[in-house]
Amino acid sequence: MKKVVLYIFCMLISFQILGQDTTEIKNDNLKNSVSVEILGATGYLSLNYERDFNLTSKWAVKPGMGVGYADENFSSTSPQLISYIIKVDVSYKLHKVFQPLIGYAFSHNFEIGATSSFKGCESRNYLEKIECQNNYTYKISSLSIGLGINFYKRFEIIPKYYALFEKRSDHSDIIFINWSGLQLKYKF
Repeated sequence: MKKVVLYIFCMLISFQILGQDTTEIKNDNLKNSVSVEILGATGYLSLNYERDFNLTSKWAVKPGMGVGYADENFSSTSPQLISYIIKVDVSYKLHKVFQPLIGYAFSHNFEIGATSSFKGCESRNYLEKIECQNNYTYKISSLSIGLGINFYKRFEIIPKYYALFEKRSDHSDIIFINWSGLQLKYKF
């Protein structure tokens, strides 16, 4: 009988130790998010991951990264682009629903199929070949402002305005582009 009581006691203790912590389900503790951004900093479509770091009860820093896609309508000198993005947003919690934010993003775009363009780069030494291939990449820095609108604790819609500064490696000048986007975010 003592063994049965001991087994039941150990079982109850293990449930308590290994059980799920329900405090993580609260909205304030949802720190990870995955988002799809339409017409964002990378072009037409991007898939992003973000992590929230709450500085205070009102202020949060949200660094993130992702991949994106654009075609010749986004960049007039390139047929199709694939890119990666590194970004950080700072938000202020006005209300449970509304969060204005400002941010910075850096994206590095690469031409899809640029290896056919690299054929003129083959007969060069290694450093000249790298420099020649870099003529088919584009770097974009952008500043953004937006308004996060929360729905159902886990979903957020963020319309954003972007000031894009595009630097093409084959041009010395920087091109300024006014751009807007819509980010659809799921928090977990």
